[in-house]
Amino acid sequence: LLALVAINAEHYGQAEELLKRAVEVAPDFLDAWIDLSRAQLERLDVQAARASIEHALRLNPRSAGVLVNLANVQARSGRHGEAIETYRRAIQLSPNMPAGMSSDTSFSARTPLAYVLDRCEMARFMTQLVGVD
Repeated sequence: LLALVAINAEHYGQAEELLKRAVEVAPDFLDAWIDLSRAQLERLDVQAARASIEHALRLNPRSAGVLVNLANVQARSGRHGEAIETYRRAIQLSPNMPAGMSSDTSFSARTPLAYVLDRCEMARFMTQLVGVD
């Protein structure tokens, strides 16, 4: 809980330290791995974020939350085509997933991610660029 407070307060370094301790104690704690990846990504440590979200993916490859955060890492890495595909896989698993699960703060937390993706100018541009429908 303190780690989420730290993330919401944009104290990502503090959140990362708390979450590292959490996954040491409970290595199968999926949400802690997801949040750790999120904190690391916010600190621009893309390699650490990728490692954390890949661990979460091994714990639950069908988690829409894991996939959204994986897509965020892919997008931050410049792998936009892969990110779009991963977002779409997340939407297939959870069509009404709120956008609040992604790092895009321009939409309400209650706005479905599918709506955000369909209307995001960058997503449309990237979709056309990589030829993904």
